[in-house]
Amino acid sequence: DLHSFPTRRSSDLLVKPAPAPEPPKPKCHLTIIPEEGEITQPIRNDYEGDSVILNRENTEQDNRTITSKEQAELICEDGKWYVLNRSELGSTYLEANRKLALEPGDIIVLGDRRFKFETE
Repeated sequence: DLHSFPTRRSSDLLVKPAPAPEPPKPKCHLTIIPEEGEITQPIRNDYEGDSVILNRENTEQDNRTITSKEQAELICEDGKWYVLNRSELGSTYLEANRKLALEPGDIIVLGDRRFKFETE
């Protein structure tokens, strides 16, 4: 019979659940701390993601004491932030030869500039 087609029951169909929404990317920021007597505003640098490479371009563009390549890395794991030295000269001032947990209010020195770490 030409009009005879196989039939399917709804229980034969595989329905895939909608994918779960991606969790929001972790965010943090570093704020430049002006030196005593320095005339500058406390500039805030915002960052997003599980790993952020810090360098002159994304911290303080005119500061030649911060490397233009990789000065340090901020890493977020399980909701905790860590900093890792990436400078060939070792000029990230924190014992950053290993990952260190960061807490809001911690001070990180990159080159000759201090930054205050905060989270959102």
